[in-house]
Amino acid sequence: MPPPDCPPGGPIAALIPAALPRPRPVPAPVGDLPPGPPAPSTAAPPGSPGTGPAIYAIARLNRSGQISAAGVMSALGWAAGDLITVTVRHGAILVRPTGHGRRAIGADSALVLPAAARRMCAIGAPSAVLLAALPDADLLIIHPIATLARLLARRHTQILERPS
Repeated sequence: MPPPDCPPGGPIAALIPAALPRPRPVPAPVGDLPPGPPAPSTAAPPGSPGTGPAIYAIARLNRSGQISAAGVMSALGWAAGDLITVTVRHGAILVRPTGHGRRAIGADSALVLPAAARRMCAIGAPSAVLLAALPDADLLIIHPIATLARLLARRHTQILERPS
C-alpha cells in the first residue's frame, strides 16, 4: 500500500534521480591571425618536429561517424589494418599510429571517429571536417569545419577592413 502522500499510480519522486546537466562542448578558442599579407613559411624551424608542410583535405562523416581519408593516409604512409589511437586536444581529434590498441584503419583508408570524441569536438554526423596530415609528426588532426569557418570569417573581416 502506498503512503498517504503519494498519488495512486504515480511515480515516487524520491526514487527518480534528477537529470544531470550536460553542457555542450565549447569550441577551442582561436588566436588572432597575423595582420600582414605574408604567408607563413613552410619550412620548419630547427628543433620543431611536426611543423613541416601539412596536407589538407575536407571529408564528410557518414551517419556512423566514418570518414574516407585515402589521400591523407597515403601522405602519412598509413595503410588499412594499421592500429591507431584517437584522442581529443584543444577541440580537435588527434589520430596517431600505435603498435597496439583496439582501433584500426579500415578498408579503403576509412576511419571511424568515436562518438565521444565527436561530441567533445561538436562534430555532428553527417558533417564535414578538415583533415590536416602532418607527416613529420606522424599525426592526423581532424578539425570541426566550424573552426575553419571561424578562421576564415576573421580573415575575411581583416581583408574587408584593410584593402591592399
